[in-house]
Amino acid sequence: MPPKDKTYWKEYYKENREKQIEVSKKYYEENKEAIYEKKKIYNQRDYVKEKKRLIALEYSHRPEVIEARKEYRRQWRVKKLKDDPGFWKKEAAKNKETQDKYYENNKDKILKQKKEYNKTEGAKDLKRVRDSEYSKNNRDKMNAYRNEWRAERRKKDSESWKKEKASDEIVKKALADYRNKPGMDAVLAKRAREYCANNPEENKEKCKAYREKKLTEDPDHWKKEYAAADKKKIKARTIANKFPLANKCEHCGAKPISRHHHKGYDFPEEFESLCKKCHEEADRKYKD
Repeated sequence: MPPKDKTYWKEYYKENREKQIEVSKKYYEENKEAIYEKKKIYNQRDYVKEKKRLIALEYSHRPEVIEARKEYRRQWRVKKLKDDPGFWKKEAAKNKETQDKYYENNKDKILKQKKEYNKTEGAKDLKRVRDSEYSKNNRDKMNAYRNEWRAERRKKDSESWKKEKASDEIVKKALADYRNKPGMDAVLAKRAREYCANNPEENKEKCKAYREKKLTEDPDHWKKEYAAADKKKIKARTIANKFPLANKCEHCGAKPISRHHHKGYDFPEEFESLCKKCHEEADRKYKD
């Protein structure tokens, strides 16, 4: 009896490799059908199928395999174009024919599936995004379409149009009440700053259009605006300058004091003495 040591068998197989291959080939040829049947039964087991699927999945995600597939597809396309320059046009025509046939045969089924899909949250979100993108890119077109639609509605049914107009006024009133709530000024200002930061080009165009509109309505509009703002500023500063600066900063207690700080020029009598650092932070907070 030969020893059961692993090293012995490794050396034995190395020395007699060709002999072992011949023996295994001979055994395979003699019992080919039986081996094939056993393999077939083995491959039908669920865990074997899952194992094979995972191996294939792991292999297909390797970068070298992905590159090889891409190269193979590219060569195949080039070959097809060389053989027949109109190959892809024919394929597209065939695919369209098959799609049209399938749609005709299963029209009710497809429409039912579409309705069910459109009810889902994902489809609604996707539609919302597409609609907003389209309206941004085709604003003039959308406005023209809305004006035409409104004109048609007015001609057809004036009473329903009046009701809609009344409902629009209610919505406008509700929005105005919402904006006039205490603390909403800061929230709306923050949203406006975020929008301006995310859409700088669009914001520039809007600002330009707004300035031009105001100038056409009243050529001295901006002069009046700036004059009113300057009056508030001057009034607040003259009141503050009547009082001497504190010895220390009212926030951190540091020295020297830079100047008085107003929380807003609408409140000229509310101010405090701050150092340069605290003054800058306070201005930043007020803006936010």
